[in-house]
Amino acid sequence: MISKLPPFAELLDLLPDAVCVVDTEGRFLYVNASFERILG
Repeated sequence: MISKLPPFAELLDLLPDAVCVVDTEGRFLYVNASFERILG
């Protein structure tokens, strides 16, 4: 049986490292939970 993987953002929230995605203008599009915890 093949199990369905959780959405990618949920996996990124499990990482201990700060992860962010920015657009070409430098605006944050996504930050994970560790980014919020580390940088506020």
